[in-house]
Amino acid sequence: MSVASSLPSNVSDFAAFRAREYARTLAELRLARETFAQGPTVLALINELACLAEDILVYRSDENGQPLGACCPESDRFLARLTAASDRIARSNGTLDKAFFRLVESLPIEKLRAAA
Repeated sequence: MSVASSLPSNVSDFAAFRAREYARTLAELRLARETFAQGPTVLALINELACLAEDILVYRSDENGQPLGACCPESDRFLARLTAASDRIARSNGTLDKAFFRLVESLPIEKLRAAA
């Protein structure tokens, strides 16, 4: 559940690294759901997933390193929905449902889908 200590040095490698970490954390959440993990474990994984999603969406850029302007409203909507879902899960003591997984799989970045 912890992020590796050696982070890549450039932005594109950083984004790819975070995408791999996001996919790994998502897999851990699926396993937590299948094994009926306790609420605190699930909530820690969701927090890690949210932090990774924010990193991935903040560091999106084109091949020249320029920020992708069109990503911002979509990213903001995704993060707002993720926050609301996280709050619902916290209130239910870590109960995960299929809607949550559909949401987190819809992270608005194509490279993540390719990496997963």
